Amino acid sequence: MRYVVVVLIIVLLLFVFYFIFKGWKPSITESGRRIPSVERQPARPKPIEETSPLRPSKRLDVPSAPEAGFDPSLYGTIKGTVVDEAGGALADCSVAAFSGSRLISSVLTSSDGGFELAYLPEGNYTIVASKRGYADGSADNIHIEQGETKDGLVISLVRGGVVEGRVLDDIGKPLSDASVVLFPVEPLPGVKTKQAKTDKDGLFRLEDVFPTLHRVSASHPDCIPQEAETVSVSVSQTAGVDIVLKRGGTIVGIVTDETAAPVKGANVYIMRSSGDLFLGQAIATDENGRFAIRGLQSGNVNLKVIARGFKTKIVEGITVIAGESTPEVTVTLSEGLSLEGIVLDEVGNPLKGADVSASTASYYAAPQKTDDNGRFIFKGFSEEETVAVSVRAVGYIPVVIREISLPSPFLKVTLRKGAVLTGRLVSKDELPLDFIVACYRLDEQGNRHLEHQEFVNNSKDYTFTLRELQNAVYEVIVRARDYLDSAPVRADLRGGNSDITIFIEKRR
Repeated sequence: MRYVVVVLIIVLLLFVFYFIFKGWKPSITESGRRIPSVERQPARPKPIEETSPLRPSKRLDVPSAPEAGFDPSLYGTIKGTVVDEAGGALADCSVAAFSGSRLISSVLTSSDGGFELAYLPEGNYTIVASKRGYADGSADNIHIEQGETKDGLVISLVRGGVVEGRVLDDIGKPLSDASVVLFPVEPLPGVKTKQAKTDKDGLFRLEDVFPTLHRVSASHPDCIPQEAETVSVSVSQTAGVDIVLKRGGTIVGIVTDETAAPVKGANVYIMRSSGDLFLGQAIATDENGRFAIRGLQSGNVNLKVIARGFKTKIVEGITVIAGESTPEVTVTLSEGLSLEGIVLDEVGNPLKGADVSASTASYYAAPQKTDDNGRFIFKGFSEEETVAVSVRAVGYIPVVIREISLPSPFLKVTLRKGAVLTGRLVSKDELPLDFIVACYRLDEQGNRHLEHQEFVNNSKDYTFTLRELQNAVYEVIVRARDYLDSAPVRADLRGGNSDITIFIEKRR
């Protein structure tokens, strides 16, 4: 028995030593739960930090890194720094490049105030820098050429002030949704106009205002415009101003046709007694033909109503009282003027099925085709505007007649047969299936005038046909992607149709 115990102890010790040397670890139990061992994962390498002092640009319209086929030599770069009034660097400023009113690129300044606006197309730029708590700063008329880098631009920002206040009517009632405009008394480079809307309590607040003397004005649809007030803005200070607007009178009315049906979209204007329009005081009628013009001064005014398809109507002698509404004004419009005509060929025969269109600056009539007798008629024009008529027919040169005053006598339009120009492409390379044919008419001095441009798609035989051309001398150029523009080929159509051959070759 003693030998059996000794053997068991030896076996148990061997078992323990075996697992110790093999690295075995028993599972740990805690409160009856088994918690599995977790395999150790290798540590992740830390990312390498950017060594450039500039943050990567967040481009808005071009890639931050060149893509396939992108040629960075075609673009320019502007580099600079944004500083405060003491010359200290300003980090996290928004810096934007504008071409006119179009935003081209935007970046944030780095910790040392630096910025880089890359991949800018050739042109003139305005660079605007902004940061909360500061008035905007800018640099204008910066011209960049292809491949050019301009460095050393410094834009200085000064701490702005605040202008806040209320807009009230003449009885002390707050005016909500009033428009407030703030602008410097003397124009300053880079200092822009600021705008705001009042809340339900008539309150407004304009922040980051450049410290100088400003004018502030307010407007509201129900009120008469007032003179702007002057307010002085200091660095990091708040200037308070209350603006009082006088409530104006209101003209309410409805516009109908001769059947008493409402006219939607009619334009209603306020006129002086001299007949001049009050700029900005106009409104369009709603779907029920109704309108309301508010914020008018006391006095007598006239209304001018213009609507598509109707004659212009003037309503005179409407009395306006400030703070009150007029009785409803009813404006009845009569049918507009007509324009009739006929389309003939060169020998005086009527042309059936010619396409005719007529339009004014504010009205485009539905296109028509001439009837069996070559006639057409358009209705609904106002005598206030002149009419332009365009006529086309297959095989004939198009005609456009402008500045037709109404009422007009019967209109006769004569079309002449057009010439036809055919051509084909040849090349020592593979010919393009898609190309553009540009046809320039030559005048007596040899000057070129683009008269016709046609897009040819999937041309299996590499030919083209241009119709309805004038009997004149032309120069023809063919353009295609990945090909050089062809040399101009002269085509003389004074005696009728012509056929030409154009050579084109690939870019190398």
